[in-house]
Amino acid sequence: MDITQDEINKLLEIEKIEKDNKDLVITCIRKQIFELKAAENNKIKFILNTFFSGNIKGRYTLNLNYPLYGINLCRIDINGHEHRNPNYTTGNLLLDEYKGAIISKNHIHIANIGDKKVGNWAIPLSRVFDTKDIEEIKKVVNFYKKEINLKNDIVFYKKNKVEKYEYQNLF
Repeated sequence: MDITQDEINKLLEIEKIEKDNKDLVITCIRKQIFELKAAENNKIKFILNTFFSGNIKGRYTLNLNYPLYGINLCRIDINGHEHRNPNYTTGNLLLDEYKGAIISKNHIHIANIGDKKVGNWAIPLSRVFDTKDIEEIKKVVNFYKKEINLKNDIVFYKKNKVEKYEYQNLF
């Protein structure tokens, strides 16, 4: 795979919009796929996958994929499985702090080049949120929108109720 860490970082920084520049309507029911594109370049495409568990209350995943290389750029897991990080040094102090560590069920994955492949490193969301805030999906989604630079609004549709909110800075 011929992609550099700088290219991965630039892909995350690119301003993204839904392919038709519409709000993202998340139903919180199982899996949904949203097609995104770079706001300034229609040729750069992304896929945003959402998954909500029907079996485990409060369990969901948000995952940004760059399909050209099949790379998961950034993923958040809430009440998911534990994750074991790769066991090599990256030069990124934050990632290296968690080298080889097993990370709890609430974490964010960041793509990083290492050992001649892309590794997904997990960082505990407790570095960003209080435990109570991790349970608030709006705060987590707003944080994720900021991390992946998504400009569209997100609308949650759950049990015949539409709930819309604007981006809010969490810090």
